[in-house]
Amino acid sequence: MALGVVGAFLPVMPTVVFMIIAAWCYARGNPALKRKLLAHPTFGPPVRDWEEHRAISLRGKVLGIAMIVAGFTVSMLWVVERRGLRILLGAIGLGLVSFMLAAKTSRR
Repeated sequence: MALGVVGAFLPVMPTVVFMIIAAWCYARGNPALKRKLLAHPTFGPPVRDWEEHRAISLRGKVLGIAMIVAGFTVSMLWVVERRGLRILLGAIGLGLVSFMLAAKTSRR
């Protein structure tokens, strides 16, 4: 949950992914906390969309893909020097973008 909150303020950290993981953990350990998370006005709707429909909002897809492309591009061009690691980063980024595009788009 804390990582998700941090991700709400840092552009390279995902938020919803960590909230979905928190909801999954809460469902097994503390259902009351899961209900509280799902009722949260900001974090609840995307987690509910994922749990109920396996869907991501259009805004979430656009922002997610933009952040993946930006973050991975910066890493590949200016941070990582080894060609093999650049290729690996490119493949991981491509896989993430493919997943985002393949996921259903929620209607909210």
